[in-house]
Amino acid sequence: MRLIYFVIGAAVGTGLRFLIVNHLKSWTEFPAGVLTVNVLGSFILGLTAFGKADLNYLSFGFCGAFTTWSSFMLEINNDLNAKKKSSAFWHIVSTFTLGILAAWLGVKLSA
Repeated sequence: MRLIYFVIGAAVGTGLRFLIVNHLKSWTEFPAGVLTVNVLGSFILGLTAFGKADLNYLSFGFCGAFTTWSSFMLEINNDLNAKKKSSAFWHIVSTFTLGILAAWLGVKLSA
């Protein structure tokens, strides 16, 4: 049953990530979609990490597919290749800072 929860979570996470990232691409050159899904996924995982074991598989599947380390790295690489060092810097700083804060807040709210 846990595998089914994981797969369902991953399917929903992947689809939702696709929609958010592509929607926010039309608003700005800054990779706001990748930042949004990574921070939101960090919050959700923090919020659900210490819950009921079977439902953890749902949240791990969702967050694993919803967040995206590879797209984050690609966006940084693209910015550096385009000589947009400021954009790359702020994307790195905001992703790590907001992601850690979001996970911490999720854990605190779940307690």
